[in-house]
Amino acid sequence: MVEDLVSQLNRNDIIKPLIKNNSFIMSVGGDDQKIILKLTENYFSSIASEDDNPNVFLTGEIDSITKIFRGEILLRDAMNKGMVTIDAHLRKILFLESLFALNNIQILKKKSS
Repeated sequence: MVEDLVSQLNRNDIIKPLIKNNSFIMSVGGDDQKIILKLTENYFSSIASEDDNPNVFLTGEIDSITKIFRGEILLRDAMNKGMVTIDAHLRKILFLESLFALNNIQILKKKSS
């Protein structure tokens, strides 16, 4: 799930201006699984350890998190429906929602062409 997302985000030209000079470390957890998604120096990676201190925490069932990553549901809609919880500033939440949505728009365009 996360590896696919990381690969797609790193190849997506639409989001490059969005991630420029931006960084975060996000702990993604659910169903006894935890992954760290990291954006540094305009590059996404996923790591299995928490050596770095995450500044964003996304928790919920893996199915709900997967739907967010795939663009099937917006992050804030999932939050409002109680599917996930996120501990982050509003600006970071909006940034992540845009990031996931734009990433999936690009994927849909490639599939339809």
